[in-house]
Amino acid sequence: AKIRHVIVENIGDAPQIDPCYRESRDRYALVRLGDGRYWRERKSVKGDLSDIHLKNLTCRHSDRGVVINSSLVNSTIENLRCYGPCREAVTTMGPVGGTGATLENVTMRSIVSESDRDDGVVFEDPCLNPGDTVRNVRLVDAVCRRPDGSVVRIESQTFSADGPSVPKLEKMV
Repeated sequence: AKIRHVIVENIGDAPQIDPCYRESRDRYALVRLGDGRYWRERKSVKGDLSDIHLKNLTCRHSDRGVVINSSLVNSTIENLRCYGPCREAVTTMGPVGGTGATLENVTMRSIVSESDRDDGVVFEDPCLNPGDTVRNVRLVDAVCRRPDGSVVRIESQTFSADGPSVPKLEKMV
């Protein structure tokens, strides 16, 4: 299945009233692109998700802001704000580990992480499998504020890598 030309904007999460129906796990992500189970059955093909534009997202109660478990091309994530328990603003890690993603021409702009966790990050790509690639991924105007008061800023950085090992991308910011 191909999903193209989608705009998702002005989304925020709310406090969880009832426990998650799946294994009483905390809420995993505000927005999830792709599916880890599907990835294991048939790896997504470049272009399965394209021209996906996420704007004005606020994550206050989920563990992750945006999770990408698919092939994502020519897309943007813009004005994402993550607070509280949110450890990663953007990641390719699935909820049970593994999965991965292929990213090409993806721009993440105006991303702010103000996690109450010491290990909070703006972008983490720990899960590139053999054959996964990251090409022309841009991180623009990113800020990570940690509980100890330290602040890390990235004005503009573009990166590329091939799976399975990508030590340069781990724990970006």
